Amino acid sequence: MGRREKAVRDENAENLSPGEKMRIQRQKKSISLTGMADALGYSRSYLSTIENGIAAPPLHLLEQYEQHLQLKRGELTDHSEQEEDVERDVPATNRRKRTEQIRKIAKIDRGEAPIVTTLYGREKELQDLQRWIVEDNYNILAILGLGGIGKTAITALLMEKLKSDFEYVFWRSLQNAPLVENVLKSCVQFVSGEEYIDISDDLNEQILQFIKILQEHRCLIILDNFETVLESQTNRDRWEKYATLLQRVGEVMHRSCILLTSREKPAEISLLEAKTMPVRSLQLSGLAIDDAQKILKEQLLVGTESEWKELVDFYIGNPLALKLVSEVIKDVFEGKIAKFLKENAFIIEDVHDLLEQQFKYLSGIEHDIMYWLAIEREAVTLAELQEDIVEPIVKRTLLEAIASLQRRFLVENANDRFFLLPVVIEFMTEKLIEQAYREIRAQRFLVLEKYALIQAHAKEYIRSIQVGLILEPVAQKLRKLLGKSGLEKHLKQIITLLRQEHQLPIGYGIGNILNLLIHLEADLRDYDFSHLLIRQAYLQGVSLPGVNFAYAQFDRSIFTDTFGSILAIALSADEKYLAAGTADGVIRLWHTDSNTPSHTYQGHSDWVRTVAFSPDGRLLASGADDLTVRLWEVESGQCVRILSEHTNRVRTVAFSPDGSLLASSSDDQTVRLWKVESEQCLHVLSEHTDRVRTAVFSPDGSLLASGGDDETVRIWSVESGECLAVLRGHKQWVRAVVFSPDGRLLASGGDDENICVWEVRKGKLLKTLKGHTRIVRTVAFSPDGHFIASGSEDWTIRLWDVESERCLKSLTEHSNAVRSVIFSGSGNTLVSGSDDQSIRFWEIKSGQCLKTLQGYSNWVYSVAFSPDGMLLASGSHDYMIHLWQAESGDYFKTLYGHQGLVYSIVFSPDGTLLASGSHDHTVRLWDVATGECIKIFYGHADQVNAVAFNTDGSMLASGGEDDTIRLWDRESGQCLKVLHGHSNRVRSVAFSRDSMLVASGSEDTTIRLWDVSSGQCVKVLGGHEDQVRSVAFSPDGLLLASGSEDNTICLWNVESGRCFNVLRGHEKRVRSVAFSADSTLLASGSDDIAISLWDVKSGQLLKLLHGHSGLIYAVTFHPHERVVASGSYDGTVRVWDIESEDCVRVLRSERPYEGMNIKGVSGLTIHEKKMLKVLGALEK
Repeated sequence: MGRREKAVRDENAENLSPGEKMRIQRQKKSISLTGMADALGYSRSYLSTIENGIAAPPLHLLEQYEQHLQLKRGELTDHSEQEEDVERDVPATNRRKRTEQIRKIAKIDRGEAPIVTTLYGREKELQDLQRWIVEDNYNILAILGLGGIGKTAITALLMEKLKSDFEYVFWRSLQNAPLVENVLKSCVQFVSGEEYIDISDDLNEQILQFIKILQEHRCLIILDNFETVLESQTNRDRWEKYATLLQRVGEVMHRSCILLTSREKPAEISLLEAKTMPVRSLQLSGLAIDDAQKILKEQLLVGTESEWKELVDFYIGNPLALKLVSEVIKDVFEGKIAKFLKENAFIIEDVHDLLEQQFKYLSGIEHDIMYWLAIEREAVTLAELQEDIVEPIVKRTLLEAIASLQRRFLVENANDRFFLLPVVIEFMTEKLIEQAYREIRAQRFLVLEKYALIQAHAKEYIRSIQVGLILEPVAQKLRKLLGKSGLEKHLKQIITLLRQEHQLPIGYGIGNILNLLIHLEADLRDYDFSHLLIRQAYLQGVSLPGVNFAYAQFDRSIFTDTFGSILAIALSADEKYLAAGTADGVIRLWHTDSNTPSHTYQGHSDWVRTVAFSPDGRLLASGADDLTVRLWEVESGQCVRILSEHTNRVRTVAFSPDGSLLASSSDDQTVRLWKVESEQCLHVLSEHTDRVRTAVFSPDGSLLASGGDDETVRIWSVESGECLAVLRGHKQWVRAVVFSPDGRLLASGGDDENICVWEVRKGKLLKTLKGHTRIVRTVAFSPDGHFIASGSEDWTIRLWDVESERCLKSLTEHSNAVRSVIFSGSGNTLVSGSDDQSIRFWEIKSGQCLKTLQGYSNWVYSVAFSPDGMLLASGSHDYMIHLWQAESGDYFKTLYGHQGLVYSIVFSPDGTLLASGSHDHTVRLWDVATGECIKIFYGHADQVNAVAFNTDGSMLASGGEDDTIRLWDRESGQCLKVLHGHSNRVRSVAFSRDSMLVASGSEDTTIRLWDVSSGQCVKVLGGHEDQVRSVAFSPDGLLLASGSEDNTICLWNVESGRCFNVLRGHEKRVRSVAFSADSTLLASGSDDIAISLWDVKSGQLLKLLHGHSGLIYAVTFHPHERVVASGSYDGTVRVWDIESEDCVRVLRSERPYEGMNIKGVSGLTIHEKKMLKVLGALEK
């Protein structure tokens, strides 16, 4: 049954909008809205939008209503006033006033728009287009025509002429087939700024947001090269999304215009035109003779009027075709048109045929340039071309070849960067794809040796385009011919044939094969690439177990690195080095020009939370959870000083602008100022009343700012150590502060999700930047002071305009918390470090990710024995749950499904099920026998840190970073209760033996006991001085143990809630506690890399188990034997015999390069080889 329509209102017509008049007249005729839509060829939703006054009707629609309803002409509106008063943007808007307002605020994102100042022979087309857009208010216009006919040029000139008629002008080329979601996101962010910065991932929602900005603002949206995304076998999904966009936008009234160029008319445009929607297309024809002669004036061609006519007609007036052929006439036929026509040299059907003929005349080096410019996908320098080409070539020869191609109008030059026109790049791409397909089919390489199908070192978004527009089409043609498995065998044969025939490749061939196999998701286990040259192989994030690379030569290939979470990053002043502090206690340096590892500094024994280069680049300072500050000599990697006066973890270090002083902030509630040369501590700034998380010098070095958990920012005199001002404005912890380059402003970010901008001199809060949805961990000013970058636990980086307070861009490719952001010296690039084990480089202007350094460190977060003791499970950083046979240590099964780190696992009491909690905000239930995920529990608003079954397995409890505990019915998956009370993250949950209570441990330093039946908190156990990481009930139900970041374990009497013993012995935070089955022993795992075994009754430390090389995240007892299992940041699970204290088994999930043979390889640095070995590679 359809929705009921609004009742007919027959009021004074003067008070009604045109749409309401239309509805009343239709209803008087007893015609339904659906019937009217069908009769006139519109959608019901479109007419509903008009009749309800959401948008005003165009003139032609009013006339259709009058005709169909048999009304008198002018009954719906007075035609004499139509031109002024009824526009499709807003009824009764004064057009002149609107235009004047638009002219004041016009804003343009030119994207890839070319600069066009002169255009011959397009005056009428320009006039028609201007009229259709400005006066007739068409919603969508399509400029159609052959390749090279001038669609982009006329559109670029039209944009310049019309920009004052719009509030926003947005140009995007679709030449590289971008996802429609990315185009919409860029557009909505450009127009709306902060208002729509959190754009949905759902296409329908994105289109609704897009339509809304078209309705609220006067926008000109230009989509160039639309033919690239038209329907085909290789991009059908993309085309369907673009088709949906055209249909939806074309059927809704708005104030804007979508202008697209295409060689083919999209089917949706034809359908919309047929429905008489405000949609129109223009078929661009060729140039007249006079205009053609003008564009070829410099070629000095000789011919009669009839010869000119024949030439222009022969190429249907196509400007590009005429330019291309004019150079041939000039060079081959002495500039005489008659001679050329007599030879009938170029018989063509379109520009592609002409390009094919032209290509035959090119030299080998010119072929190389054309292919490489098609592969590069953007304008490149001479040096970049020279590096691409396999054979050595002198610069002069390359310059001569480029000049020749420019004369032929095949290559364009802008600011000494060279590129191809869209029609030419399309031709060359198709040629490359076809040639690659033929050579692989024939198992004989020529083009594939000379050219890389993708470039490992390309900008990340360029490589993504290369994969989509080159590698995938080649793979698709081959899959169609041979099938996936047949293609893999075929490629393997090529490797063997090359080796057998001693035709060892000297170019890109093997790299192309390897990249193609990876794209096919082939299992590369035990492939043999020994003694081969491997160029431009992108091996980051790829598993290569058992692959033989013995004596292979690598060139410009990229591997996965060994680092884990990135806690801090820094660029040297000359930007030669990038440094990162990591959670494995290691500092890593990379050469920024090549992204290759440079140095690894080892010395800290815990998380390195902060790094900073001295202004002269000689020293690197670091601060860590091991309570020390270290100074390193950059080039040698030698630790030259250790400053060890802090009594708690060091959060930040910062050099003064002249490099003479170093500031360090700490959880001991102080900031210390050190003299770099003498190690003397000049001042201890101690007025903060809680942890000090951040400190930074002002640009002139006279001031220091600090922020901490007391929710304040403090300004200090560096000379005297006096606190000059206390800035209050944050509602929670302050995690980051930074001065503007001129020292006038200070920005701070914190747990309240805001960035505060302060005036330093007055200590006044000027503005608050809102938009992040989680803790803001890092802020940075751009070198010119106009922008702020912020990184958050909502996984995003935001770029803000300081003056307008507007969020300009949201960078969303990280998959975990962003801990550190820094601008390059030029301000063109931003670098970010994240808990997702990656460092990303971003282009500020486009918001595109340029490159990624990806690490791998498969930390084990949780371990659990099955109730019968037969299985041992672990949850880890790789999003998986691994199961082993407990007795033998043999691999049993891997459970796949989580989209984030697996923090907690637990078996059901009968052992048939396993529950897991993850960073992806879900709890999952798994069938142990089949490995299938049988249920997903949704409800937590953040990562799930802990899960527990009750005694009979009917209920699950989960605790998360949203500060809540949830109780679930296992069978139905229904959330029974949400327990609120903690004021910070919940780290651990446990059921009592009788299942009447749930215990929870939180970062708010408390343990809470909850009544399961009522959901009420019955006890709050306070006593720990820092975060509670783990809680566990004793199997006899009498005791509760808790482990904390205060390095202690508390034993509590459950009934009384009294702490009767505090176990001291760990030197660092305690992450996990577990009771033995008989409740007599307690095991604890700590960041001090030791497992402690305690006598519960006496509290005596009985044994220390050593063997892990990283902090210990989880411990658990075997249900029947005197055995403990532990999981660590070193990526291993260890099984220990309690009596002998021996580690009896070491279990590790397969690393990316497990068993990969790199004996005798060349082209890798010492650091790269070491990195590969850490990830499982061998020299054998």
